Amino acid sequence: MGCFICGTERVKFHGNSMSAQEGKQERRDYCEPCFVATFGSQPEATQLVEHARKLREKDIQSKVLRDLERLRTKFRPKLEELIAKNPRFPFEAYEFIFASLTRAVHEMEPDPQSRGRNATAAELVRACGEQARRAWGDDAKAHAQALGFRTASDIGDIVFLLIENGYMGKRDSDNRADFDGLPFFS
Repeated sequence: MGCFICGTERVKFHGNSMSAQEGKQERRDYCEPCFVATFGSQPEATQLVEHARKLREKDIQSKVLRDLERLRTKFRPKLEELIAKNPRFPFEAYEFIFASLTRAVHEMEPDPQSRGRNATAAELVRACGEQARRAWGDDAKAHAQALGFRTASDIGDIVFLLIENGYMGKRDSDNRADFDGLPFFS
């Protein structure tokens, strides 16, 4: 069952509302925007929303760390061969892209319609910026640049290098030019 107000399947919160028909409390499910609109003036609601966001970030970060460990143990030798053939990006740049991809995919996860689909270029570039800020704070832009990422086009270059070498998949509609001109640390 979806949100009590808008019907979306992205339910994150539960609240109690008075039933007009029977005059008793009923449990209702809400998506975040509808929950905030309905209960937002109550201090507890603001705290609950912030707590849910922190829990979600903690869950995403644990998945990022798990995927990075898998990358380091399972794929490092193969990636080092790729780096030897194309030394533009260091191994840490590939780690950064895979961490950002994990972030993008898991941020889409609450939406049932997003399950099984690839992240778009815009979603991945946004996730790269978020991952950089979370990993390096105020030095995020400098660190990303040190890895070779000055623009979103650089992200597209490494992503399509990974696709061409079988490390990532793509849809038929995806192409390298999707990354060109996207804002990255703008």
